[in-house]
Amino acid sequence: MGRNSSLIVEEGAQIDSAISIGDNCTVTLHQNSRILNTNFSVTNDSTVELGEGAIINSPVSPMSSVTVDNGSLALGRRAHIMSCEVLVRFGGKMTIGSYTGIAYGSELRCEEQLDIGSYAMISYGVCIYDTNTHSLDWRERRARIEHCYPEGVWEETKPITSPVVIGDDVWIGKQVTITKGARIGNRCIIGIRSTIGSGVIEDDSIVVAPKSRIINRQAGSNSSLNPNE
Repeated sequence: MGRNSSLIVEEGAQIDSAISIGDNCTVTLHQNSRILNTNFSVTNDSTVELGEGAIINSPVSPMSSVTVDNGSLALGRRAHIMSCEVLVRFGGKMTIGSYTGIAYGSELRCEEQLDIGSYAMISYGVCIYDTNTHSLDWRERRARIEHCYPEGVWEETKPITSPVVIGDDVWIGKQVTITKGARIGNRCIIGIRSTIGSGVIEDDSIVVAPKSRIINRQAGSNSSLNPNE
């Protein structure tokens, strides 16, 4: 626990994890919320709040990892994060609504604003980023690679970001990727392995990945195919 920080644990809340809280931070667990079997780090003027009955745990491998570095994370009532990676930094604000569940192997990264509504079902291996994560300039990337060697590249300057907003009652299928600037309306369904970029998806939409198509034949085939079809 760092200086000028507080950990508030209400009745019935439970912590069974490695937890690190840095300076000027506030972590609040409301009634019956739980942090279990999770690597949990909150640093650099950050706030984390788990609503009543909210859960962060790791029922399967990999272990959940929650890192909030100069940002905020708020889970609504009975939200549930399972074996996921959550990273908030550069002053980002992430909110996850009530009764929303995020399944194994998913990754959420917030460096500006990431809002997920209530009663959302987010399946396995989903990636949601409001950021480019790294510079678009190859010279800056090269400098960071050299500076961080032999560890993974960790940016000191905020990359390009744009808010991601996901409405209520949304169902996001397995291995979907949602990138910066995406706005997904209420009650939408995003099909397995779809990629959603910047733009607006209206309420009640169903989105699926493009159908597979043949673009060429192997040499020796007796059939011809126009690759533009």
